[in-house]
Amino acid sequence: MTDIKKQIDRVKNLRCITYKYLPATNTLQSRIRLTDKRMRKSIVILYSYEFNSAQQNALAHLIREGWNVLGACDETQVIIMAEWDSDKQLK
Repeated sequence: MTDIKKQIDRVKNLRCITYKYLPATNTLQSRIRLTDKRMRKSIVILYSYEFNSAQQNALAHLIREGWNVLGACDETQVIIMAEWDSDKQLK
């Protein structure tokens, strides 16, 4: 087995949750959609001005819900999770 193949085999397959800012409308305030691509489930949370960005709002919600967050990328709007357990669902 080549060194590259060994390195590829060590790469962990992690769970990602995407987030998207939804601007206010005439009837709804600003919100954020969180989507778990693996489970094909989305939720919408209200945007809190306690935080400075959609990413911070999304991270705060996930941390409050007990998720183990490993990292995030604001450019692609992805949050990387440590859990791969199907029992852990967005709510």
